[in-house]
Amino acid sequence: MKRAGTGIAYINGEKKMKKIFLLIGLVLVVVSGVFAQVSVAGQTYYYRYVETVDPATGIRKEDNILKGGGTYITFTMNSCYTSDERGISKFAKLYIVQSPFLYQGEQNNLYVFMWQNSSGTTNFMRFSKDYKRMNYYFESLSSGVTIFERADPPKPDDGKGPQAPTQLW
Repeated sequence: MKRAGTGIAYINGEKKMKKIFLLIGLVLVVVSGVFAQVSVAGQTYYYRYVETVDPATGIRKEDNILKGGGTYITFTMNSCYTSDERGISKFAKLYIVQSPFLYQGEQNNLYVFMWQNSSGTTNFMRFSKDYKRMNYYFESLSSGVTIFERADPPKPDDGKGPQAPTQLW
């Protein structure tokens, strides 16, 4: 036996379900757009120093302080910062600051992150689309653009540390 009105209620319920699924779909699209800002969110990569370039002249040089060194960069949904290999924030190298660099968007096919101190000095980290290359620009230094490439991190030492000399002079 059919009760009167059940067909109409079923149709109205089906319409409500479609609206709910549509709403859930829209929320997922918006949320995925937020998470897509930095596609490597939650990742920590090691970047090895390559060279420094003077943007005005294009002259390339090696920085003796940074030579052979590098830094870990950890990415969040809307920023990146220098860190240790586990993603814990720390002051990594001479030119790299500790505060997070905020994601600014995409410019000239590069992902741009910016940090600005209280005096207005601006620093930029620019990454290639695959995050394999980083250009670091520290506005207050006239050292140029520091170039890093993603690489395997250095192997940890054997735990013994530096060896002491056998005698003091």
